[in-house]
Amino acid sequence: VTSDSGEKEKDKDLLELYCGGGTFTTALAKNFRKVLATELSKASVELAQHAITANNMSNIKVVPLTSEQFTEWYEGGDDASKVNYKVMKIAQKAQISVNDYNIDTVLVDPPRNGLDNETCALLSKFNNIVYISCKPETQVRDIKKLRKTHEVVKVAAFDQFPYTEHLEGGVYLKKRDVPLEE
Repeated sequence: VTSDSGEKEKDKDLLELYCGGGTFTTALAKNFRKVLATELSKASVELAQHAITANNMSNIKVVPLTSEQFTEWYEGGDDASKVNYKVMKIAQKAQISVNDYNIDTVLVDPPRNGLDNETCALLSKFNNIVYISCKPETQVRDIKKLRKTHEVVKVAAFDQFPYTEHLEGGVYLKKRDVPLEE
C-alpha cells in the first residue's frame, strides 16, 4: 500500500489479522514501520516466526490471538481492567503494547465464514483495508458493512484451484472522507 503521492507508508504500521504462516506478512513488512500480525493456530504462528527469522526481519510481531481477542485488546488498549486477562497475558508474554502501533492499514484473510461484526467495526477505523477471501459470498457480505466507511478501490480474483468452484478474491478499500448515510 502506498500513499496518494506514491510513497511507501514507512511511518505507518500494518495490522494483519489471520496471518497464517506469514506469507503476506513477510512480503509486505518492508513497506511499513512495524507489522503486528495475529494468528490462532500454533503451527501457523511457528511457521510465521520461522519465515520472519529466515528473512532476517525485525519489524514484525506475531501474537496468538483471534480477531475477536485482538479487537478487545485494541479497544481496551493496555488497560488490564478493560481487557480479558488471557488476552493481556498473551500480549505481556509477547512484550507488545498495542499503544506502540500507528496502524493505518489492515490486511485480513479470514476463514470461509468471514469477519464477525466486532472485527468489521474495528476495521472501519483504519484508512486502508486489504481483504483477501476464499469465499466470495462472505467477502461480499462483509464489504457491504465496510462500504459505509470505505470505498472499494480495486478488486482482483485469483483462480488458484482450476476446475473447481473455489475462487480467491482480493479487495482494496480506502476510508471515505464522509461516511455514507444509512
